[in-house]
This record gives sequence, structure tokens and C-alpha cells, in this order.
Amino acid sequence: SVGGDRGSALRTSPELMPTYSYIEKREGPNDGMVSVQSSRWGLYYGTLDMDHFHQINLPLPHRWVTGAPSYGEVLEEYRRLALFAAGQPEQ
Repeated sequence: SVGGDRGSALRTSPELMPTYSYIEKREGPNDGMVSVQSSRWGLYYGTLDMDHFHQINLPLPHRWVTGAPSYGEVLEEYRRLALFAAGQPEQ
């Protein structure tokens, strides 16, 4: 499994800021929809510096405002996750 947390509501997609703040007060770090605590199950890959929209690579016109990862960076992270899951070293 994998979790996400941008570390601050200000670094989260604007649409997720209210839910990020709500979840943060109740369960701590989160991606705007799921807490890191709730995302931990099975083999945990880690916590990505992405909110929920970034993790699903939703096209957002305002990515530059929050310093969000680019589409290419998201794809690269999932390439690394696939290699990890397959038990192969990063290339």
C-alpha cells in the first residue's frame, strides 16, 4: 500500500484543502481524502509527497500553484512502485 501527504493544506490541491484540514485534525497526515494511518495495510511502500488528486494523476490546471508533482513525476513514482512490488531494483 501507499499513502500520501503534502505536509500542509497550502501544498494540497485547493479542492482538497477543506477535507485535508478536517482529516488532519482527526487522524493526522493525509492526502486530502485518506489518512496515512488508514492507508497502511500489507506491505507499505511509503508516504508519497502527493495529495489524492496527484496520486490518481488528475489533470489539474493549477498544479504550479501548490508546487505539485508534474505528470511525468507521478508516472515515474508509479514506475518505481511497480519495480518495488516486483522485487526488482530501481534502474
